[in-house]
Amino acid sequence: MAKNKISNTAPKKTAVSQAVLEGALSIAKNCNVNILVLFIDGLNQNCELDQLNFNGPLEIILVARTNKNFKLAKTYTKKVV
Repeated sequence: MAKNKISNTAPKKTAVSQAVLEGALSIAKNCNVNILVLFIDGLNQNCELDQLNFNGPLEIILVARTNKNFKLAKTYTKKVV
């Protein structure tokens, strides 16, 4: 009988915010959602914002709680509150 091989390398972990963002984008796509509101304070900032298409059919509105994040969000889109 062949033994099962067990890998000692850990699987690549996904940040919680990345998983939530991917889930939200998937739901938006599958449910024909037109607008997605994202709280920028919960994202891994540039990494995840860089993945978003702010000129696509899905309107993305960013919400920021701090001035720093508000300024960052404005570099991506004019739709910031």
